[in-house]
Amino acid sequence: MDQYDQLIKQGDQALLREKNMDAVRAYTSALSLKDSEDEQTAELLYKMSQAYAALDSKNMDNPKKYAVRALDIHKKIGMKELEVLDLLNLAYIDSLAGDSTSSNSSLESALSLSREIGDGSLIATSLMSKADSLSGKSSTRKEAQKLFAEASLIAEKDNAWETYFEAQYGLIGIMRANSDPEGAFAAATKLLDKVDQVCKSIPNKKERADFRKSLSYLYDLGSDLAMELENVEEAIKIAQRLREA
Repeated sequence: MDQYDQLIKQGDQALLREKNMDAVRAYTSALSLKDSEDEQTAELLYKMSQAYAALDSKNMDNPKKYAVRALDIHKKIGMKELEVLDLLNLAYIDSLAGDSTSSNSSLESALSLSREIGDGSLIATSLMSKADSLSGKSSTRKEAQKLFAEASLIAEKDNAWETYFEAQYGLIGIMRANSDPEGAFAAATKLLDKVDQVCKSIPNKKERADFRKSLSYLYDLGSDLAMELENVEEAIKIAQRLREA
């Protein structure tokens, strides 16, 4: 492993451990070794933008600077799929900075480009990112609902189950926000049945357990909704459902 790879590994490990300053230092040192604008450099710049954003969520100057540089390189070398991810990263950074106009613009560009590419995974991811940005306001919640629903349909068609369940979680969240706890609870219960169905299609026991564990937030949602309805028995059943699976 050469010095560059060692620094990237150090940065990645530091970021995972939330040692964000250490990650920034390692990535910065790695960048000093680069003298060309290629895919590897763009990936590093993307990571630097995320490390800086995690380091100081109140100052988005550095995160945006490196995110834009990553996007520019991907445009230059014609990697449209990665352009979409750059645009989603920029949208996230601008939302942290409170710049909703720029964030929405990047989201629209990401969705448009993903549709142009025709990649179902990118389309669903872009739809969900835009839906997330709209779901917090009652005035745009209906549009968010449509976007979550479209993302869910695409993901289900592609058997992209993690994305599917995330989109469904968004839809249930909107029902909950619209003061429909009964409907939200019914939808959450039905969704847990879907989890069971998908798990049956995973032959490897460990993979099946890991997949269900990754969806624990759905069981938490179901239990929370049951408690909102003061249905303690159902809340306990849902918690047991995860433990006993």
